[in-house]
Amino acid sequence: RDLATLQSQIDEQVRPQSFELKNLILRGQVKLRRDKVAVRNVLAYLPGSVRTDEYVVVGAHYDHLGWGHSGSLAQGIRAVHNGADDNASGTSAVLELARQLSAAGSPDRSVILAFFTGEEWGLIGSEYFVDHPPVPLDKIVAMVNLDMVGRVRNDTLYVGGRESAAAFDEILNRADEVSVLQLKTFGLRGMQSSDHYTFAQRRIPHLFFFSGLHADYHRPSDDPDRINYRGIAEVVDLAEQVVSELAGMPRQQYVAATLPADHNGGGTTRRFRVSLGVMPDYGSDESTVGVRITGTAPGSPAEKAGLRDGDIIVQLGEKKIENLYDLMDFLGRASPGQEVKIVIQRNGEYVESRVVLAPGRRG
Repeated sequence: RDLATLQSQIDEQVRPQSFELKNLILRGQVKLRRDKVAVRNVLAYLPGSVRTDEYVVVGAHYDHLGWGHSGSLAQGIRAVHNGADDNASGTSAVLELARQLSAAGSPDRSVILAFFTGEEWGLIGSEYFVDHPPVPLDKIVAMVNLDMVGRVRNDTLYVGGRESAAAFDEILNRADEVSVLQLKTFGLRGMQSSDHYTFAQRRIPHLFFFSGLHADYHRPSDDPDRINYRGIAEVVDLAEQVVSELAGMPRQQYVAATLPADHNGGGTTRRFRVSLGVMPDYGSDESTVGVRITGTAPGSPAEKAGLRDGDIIVQLGEKKIENLYDLMDFLGRASPGQEVKIVIQRNGEYVESRVVLAPGRRG
């Protein structure tokens, strides 16, 4: 084996290419160089007409995965990941929302439209925003995040963060009454999955609009021809009503979310040792014991094990899976290639199978 071939395989597959060198001892030194590059958030400002020194932030991340690498779920495939849903959909929605808000006249409060960079690498852009705010942070009354809103199915839109302020339920219910979309609570399970989380950490009320996971997530196949454009337009109309109400409502106190006691924190940058290839149903009832899924990724361990839409994972190996955090903990501890028992609940019955775990990725 030559070094150039091994390096090429490592670059393409983003995993070690280890093998044994018998009767050989090597000594060497390694020097690492970290190259820093400048990336930018892009901000726009719509001045308010009454409380001009208070702000609603509307955000979406505009970065994606480039050629894929460690963030891709299509390991071993070198291809451009266009990210039509994740997150060109949210970016275009905020652009259209800016046009509609501007055409409607000045809102009571000012609106900051934020296009964040570096979300896929750990909420870097939104973290920088709250660490170096363009306006006093205590003057930001609410944040609305649009991430992956391009795959609306059955007129369903998931909403997270509605528990972060007392008035949010009423605002969302009014919007739901006039929209063709049916709002389904995203719940605490998705709290840390996108840029709204950095605002939650600063105790700022927040909402997160999301159309759900799908088989093209973090794959080269997340392309424009699979986008529900009418659905995005409906999301924008609903978001306009919500943002307009946020800009005019009495200021809300932040209500802290209560995460499970065994949740150890951390954002979206967690690196999982293994991949199962399931798409959790983030809108499932919080009382559900286990992790309900909406499908499996093509060729994934879960698909090979026969899992399908609606299954509830309740056990992996010897670990009981009671919620998404249990699943994340398992994926962070198991080993690639390991074969484990998987127990699912399907139509009220328990089904047991075996699954061989694939190498993991950045979470």
